[in-house]
Amino acid sequence: QVTINGTTFDYQVDANGFWQVHRQAPIALGTHVINLVNGQLQSAADAVIWGLYSGSGLFTLPLATMTGERTRMLSVEGARVAVKNAQRNLRAMNLNDVDARAGDVSRTLDHVPAHPNVVVLDPPRAGARAKVCRQIAAAGASSVVYIACDPTSLARDTATLIGEGYELKDIRAFDIYPMTHHVETV
Repeated sequence: QVTINGTTFDYQVDANGFWQVHRQAPIALGTHVINLVNGQLQSAADAVIWGLYSGSGLFTLPLATMTGERTRMLSVEGARVAVKNAQRNLRAMNLNDVDARAGDVSRTLDHVPAHPNVVVLDPPRAGARAKVCRQIAAAGASSVVYIACDPTSLARDTATLIGEGYELKDIRAFDIYPMTHHVETV
């Protein structure tokens, strides 16, 4: 269970799936990300949100509940087990309007017609890479919220996004890997 801004979300994750190791990480990261997205959407009645590298739905579930009835949500994840977890978690909360897809993020974005208001991405340690960053920019997203477990990947992908016309407005580090050199950055 993860409680974000007073709403509790229940997650079931396959034993072979990924979940944050630190027990408070889903709450801290989820709350921060949702607050950033809320600030960008400002209670828009209809919005399009993309959740890329969405895993088992840590951000997908709260994102799918945060705006008006006409919100459209696309989540894309490469690991089929994680997508099945996300679909089960979404159904359990009656969030049936999320298009949760399994597949390579870049190839999937080649076939998505909707233009997002906000993109939330949580790529693996290697990052999203330049092609996906350019696809996000080409889609016309007004805001991008990038969750990174590797500062080098974040720096590289941020440079690509800046080159595409975005500017860095906010950065925050979370020490969710105690007694290691790793840090999660949003």
